[in-house]
Amino acid sequence: MEPEQKCAGCGSCTVVCPVYRATGNETLTARGKQRLLESELSGNPSSVFKDIFAKCLLCGACESVCPRKLPIIKSVVGARSRFQGFYGRHGFRKKLVTKIFGSSSVLASLARLGFILEKKASLPSWSGLRLKLSIFDDLGEHLNPSLVEQQSPVMPAQDSILLFSGCFARFIQPSIVSSINELILYQNKKSTVVPVDQKCCGLAAYSMGELSGARKLAMENIDSFKESEATILVPCASCYFQLKRYPELLADDKRWYERALVFSKRLHTFEDFFVQLARSGVFRASKHCSVIQHSSCHQRFSGHFSSSPEELYSLIDNISYLGELNQCCGFGGLFQMGYPEISQSIFQCVYKKIGAYKHPLVLTSCSGCLIQWNQELLRFNSSISCQHPAQFLASCLRRIEYNKKNNDY
Repeated sequence: MEPEQKCAGCGSCTVVCPVYRATGNETLTARGKQRLLESELSGNPSSVFKDIFAKCLLCGACESVCPRKLPIIKSVVGARSRFQGFYGRHGFRKKLVTKIFGSSSVLASLARLGFILEKKASLPSWSGLRLKLSIFDDLGEHLNPSLVEQQSPVMPAQDSILLFSGCFARFIQPSIVSSINELILYQNKKSTVVPVDQKCCGLAAYSMGELSGARKLAMENIDSFKESEATILVPCASCYFQLKRYPELLADDKRWYERALVFSKRLHTFEDFFVQLARSGVFRASKHCSVIQHSSCHQRFSGHFSSSPEELYSLIDNISYLGELNQCCGFGGLFQMGYPEISQSIFQCVYKKIGAYKHPLVLTSCSGCLIQWNQELLRFNSSISCQHPAQFLASCLRRIEYNKKNNDY
């Protein structure tokens, strides 16, 4: 690292670091990690050294305030990529989850099992398994947990919409995909198509420092959408962030880099895509409710997101938009699995901020945030609920007008 690229030690990152706020441990800040990377300890990292680098949400808050614009996330991931074996707390479990996300067939089987357990198991309110299973959809008979009927190996026409559903909407809450289908049908467009061979976006592998695995998934996803130049809609903010990273991941291979750039330009966030529909005045909540937008860290700090949540929700009738909740919820992908007590402490800070509101509805398009909110709200036995914006907007469609346009719907 060149001298001008070294950490200045100003402490700007300390102020915004969620992990530091929860623990008060200076070593866990970006400044602390940069000092360790510059020390002799980085040559032969101990288990303590590895644990420090595992205790990072990769949220990007530190990068957003760094006066020298240091690539802090890249340096943390780079350090992790050099660690051998399992590192940090619950290292084996995190490694296993990363491998599972790399296999759609295994993930689909586990999702079916989770759905069955969620329906069949009588678990007490304090059960940790009950909290984990709470994220599964309450599926009707018309929905299949694996979304087989909505997947297709055939590419649609150029004016159709391809969907990079993400693992969460594809296997855990397929009602998100159904809601998107309904919204697009309302726009008189063809139904969305989920290419059957799409894979995990690779964010889990990247976060673990498994860069070769992340590159492999990137190549496979680019290939799965190669037969069409149609728009790719990405409902998950974290998936979108990782997909936009593909050119950087594949920068060492000119051919793949160029393909990644073309792929990246086809991506659209949920908010960007549907704000135009909202402007036409087709949304009205069936009963008045208060809505809060929880913007994920990737949305706030990556620079890849353009639409304002306020622009979208201000166009929905019969709701009170309470604004954005711009604070990390503590999920951080595999971080929550390794350090649940810190994760919960970070979430409690967010939860306290909405305590003054009466039964608000929290909306977030990040799959990780959805998991965190739903599990922690259940833990608190809270009356607050959390949804993906697609689920909420589909419930707000003006049904009378809709039925006039689609008599056979």
